[in-house]
Amino acid sequence: MTLILPLLISNGSWASDLPECEGSPLSASNWRESFDWDDCQGTYTWTNGDQYVGEWKDGRMHGQGTYTYATGRRYVGEYKNAKKHGQGTFTYPDGSKAEGIWKENIFLYENIVITAEDEKFCQEIGFKVDTSEYDKCVQKSAEQD
Repeated sequence: MTLILPLLISNGSWASDLPECEGSPLSASNWRESFDWDDCQGTYTWTNGDQYVGEWKDGRMHGQGTYTYATGRRYVGEYKNAKKHGQGTFTYPDGSKAEGIWKENIFLYENIVITAEDEKFCQEIGFKVDTSEYDKCVQKSAEQD
């Protein structure tokens, strides 16, 4: 089973139905103490060079977005109340990734990609499609890939 993330549009922001946030892009140099971005998409750059491009709610990262760290790390995925929350991919500078489900900034588990080969294997060894035994076989086979 593969979970699909929405695609980024060419300028690096999320393809979102939300309107552009007023004043975006915004950076620490023109930051208002309490900006009121709500139900919009925009860009914010911190003084350390970190940058977030994505959806905002109540002045916080919320919805789909991309957070690029000045250190070269990058998170692409879902946010809730300014925390990684939902489907997302965290990429490290060396190219390694943590891809899966996040809850309140904590990585819970990795996505398991089930291929046609996994399904074919389980059918070949005698499991019947649409049974719990078949589903377990396919899951275990995919985990070994």
